Amino acid sequence: MGQYKVPLKGFVINIDMKRPLCNICQGNPAAVNYKVGEKIYYRRICAGCARKGKRVREMPGWTKTGYKKKLSCERCNFTAKTPYQIFVYYIDGNLKNNAWTNLRCVCANCRIELNHGKTTWRESPLVADY
Repeated sequence: MGQYKVPLKGFVINIDMKRPLCNICQGNPAAVNYKVGEKIYYRRICAGCARKGKRVREMPGWTKTGYKKKLSCERCNFTAKTPYQIFVYYIDGNLKNNAWTNLRCVCANCRIELNHGKTTWRESPLVADY
């Protein structure tokens, strides 16, 4: 892998083939983050996407396994009107254990009780509902 030249509207630009593409637009090369000695570290996104404020939303493991939020709390049986009132918790506290038997849907009130109590339950990262 080396460098090659690409003509761009009358200009010739050297593009390093080791430079990753932007995770959002998949078209532009990722922006340079910093350089230590001879090694260059890149960002995950290009400068254009960074200026526009675009962000990559990573899905938590429970959505990747196909687990769906229920509209009722599994601790107090509260029935929610919207999925924003329900949060997913990991019973054993391990965010990498995405077994459905380890996941529980909890309402906002029970969430406060769990966060202030002494339990092993741990909240999953926040994401947009699909």
